[in-house]
Amino acid sequence: MFLSPRCPQLYENFVEEIDAMDNGIAPAAGEPRYALSTTLSARVGHLNPRWNDPDQDTEAGFRRAMELVGTEFLQRLDFYHQAWLPARALVEEAVRRRLEVDSSGQVLELSQGGCPWKEHLFQLEQELALPRPLLLVLFPDRGGQWRVQSVPTAPHSFQSRLPLPEAWRGLRDEALSELAGIPGCVFVHASGFIGGNRTREGALEMARRALELGGGTESTGAPSPAGSPQKGPSGPVWGPRDVQAPFPLGPWILRGICCAGGAAAPPGGLRAPTPRAGWVPAQPEAFWLRFLGV
Repeated sequence: MFLSPRCPQLYENFVEEIDAMDNGIAPAAGEPRYALSTTLSARVGHLNPRWNDPDQDTEAGFRRAMELVGTEFLQRLDFYHQAWLPARALVEEAVRRRLEVDSSGQVLELSQGGCPWKEHLFQLEQELALPRPLLLVLFPDRGGQWRVQSVPTAPHSFQSRLPLPEAWRGLRDEALSELAGIPGCVFVHASGFIGGNRTREGALEMARRALELGGGTESTGAPSPAGSPQKGPSGPVWGPRDVQAPFPLGPWILRGICCAGGAAAPPGGLRAPTPRAGWVPAQPEAFWLRFLGV
């Protein structure tokens, strides 16, 4: 199931990050705005002995790393099987019914809140060749109220295709309802990426008004579905690098996953493969899962 082209997420959202860090590939070009110090690789790294510890034995830390990584890997696997894949049917139904929600075809209504919709939305835009990009998504929250959220420019982006109007941002309750001219408004986030209303009708009216007003000063140009950022299953191109450096994180992590899957690590530890320059496995999910023995 996880080797199919429709679900490369186990590779892209778990293994690829570890592999990239171990190969010295930065997550983005330029200077980062803040430090990422709680990633899985970082937490495994913290299990190494401190430089000035009298006891430099790594065995205890290694066993803790195996448990940490194995647990997270199996949790992620369970999430994609039990939650992420079933969400596709819900999102696809909403996409096909979008014109029943609003004649623009750019407002999506999900019957349940909390479902992981972003990656499915981008995939479906391409697969169904939608004539216009989706801009806003409605869904109920756990308290029985409704949310209106902007579609991001990419699945993991903080930039919105169409943020809610600038004049609404940061306002709440009556002040927001009075300014917007829409009853039941609850809030609009300061960045404009999400807002709330007490009723479905109110949330839909907020979405329609946002379409009319065009958001605000933030760039609202939505790419066409064909140009939507989509990461293919092939992953990045790695250069040659021997990852068997002192205290390598990659082999620790990969060996931990291997052991969690029931496969025995070879004597002397697990050595990650060193691909030649320009080499990319045709099916990286299959490649890594076979390599990890799960």
